Formats: sequence, C-alpha cells, structure tokens
Amino acid sequence: MEKEVIMIEAKDKRVRRTKKLLYHELAILMKEKSIDEITVTELTKQCHMNRSTFYLHYSDIHEMVRKAEDSIIGRMEAIFNREDYQTILSNPLPLFISALELVQEHADIMCALLGSNGDMGFYRRLKQQIYARCLESWLLTYHPHETEKYWACYSFMIGGCVSMAISWISEDLLSDTPKELAEKMIIYCRAIIRSSDIKLSDS
Repeated sequence: MEKEVIMIEAKDKRVRRTKKLLYHELAILMKEKSIDEITVTELTKQCHMNRSTFYLHYSDIHEMVRKAEDSIIGRMEAIFNREDYQTILSNPLPLFISALELVQEHADIMCALLGSNGDMGFYRRLKQQIYARCLESWLLTYHPHETEKYWACYSFMIGGCVSMAISWISEDLLSDTPKELAEKMIIYCRAIIRSSDIKLSDS
C-alpha cells in the first residue's frame, strides 16, 4: 500500500512538472503569436516532448488555455469569497495582496493571457468577477439608479490595476512586494473615488 502511494505521488509530480513546462513554453510562444496560430506540434517541439504526452492532458491548445483560465478564475473566486463585500470595502488590503500573490504565482501565463496576443475574454471574465463579487452589491445598495455612472469609474480603476499588475510581472518590476503594490493600488483607487465624489456608504 505504501509503495502504491509513493508511485502515485511520483506520477502526480511528473504530471505537474509536465504541465508547468507546457504552460511556460506556451507563454513564451504567445509573446510572438496568438493562441490560434500556435500548434500542438510547435508547442511540444519547444518543450522537447512527444505530442502524445500533450494529448494525455489536453485535446488541443484551446482546451489547455481554457483550463488555465478556469483554474485562475476559480482560485480568484475563492479569494473573493473569504470576506463579504462590506469587509472588502472597509479593508481591501488583504484581498489585494492575495490576488497579487496569485498573479505572481502564475506570472508567465497571466502575462500571456492578458498581453497583446492573449484572450480578451479572460480579461472580461476577471473584470466581471471582481464587479460581481466586490461592487455589485454596493452599487445596488447605495446607488441603485446610478450603476451606469459608477460602472465607468469602476472600469477605469480595474483597468488601471490590471495594467499595473501586468507591468509588475512582465517588466521585471518585482522589487515591489505584493503588499507594496497592493498599497499603491488602493491609494490610487481611493484618489479616483474621492475625485469622483462616490459615496462608499449611506453615512
């Protein structure tokens, strides 16, 4: 029994290493090509592995990308679900830090997915996810008749935060820790909120 467990764990490690290599090389290829232009043959050649190894895990490049996106979205959802939206609004720092730690952990593929050859659908999913979890309830509670007005402000803020995160991981600007970058993002967001005369509560 113990031997079987060890064999399973060893297999799991090999699978994780294989997938990590595939995503790393996919991210490199996406610096030059769109997802539609990348073939399984090209990717596996880059990884020095057989096509059959790729097909053990994915049916094609699009499924591989979709699984990466779903995994990131799922983990981001878990971060958002730790607190209710009132707690997030009053103390957003822990959420920002956790989100940036996730971005940092998956820096290669995040850069690729949010870059010029990436998937705009993934960006829209992230944006909608943050809106639904953090701001929708607040808007419906305090500004039920002005959601369109504040959506514009929100879009500006989230676009700026995403751009900062991409620059942070893609341009070797990791001198900032996730906490330091999170603090900067919050300062900028609060400045935008103040200048927009947005009420964060009914007080």
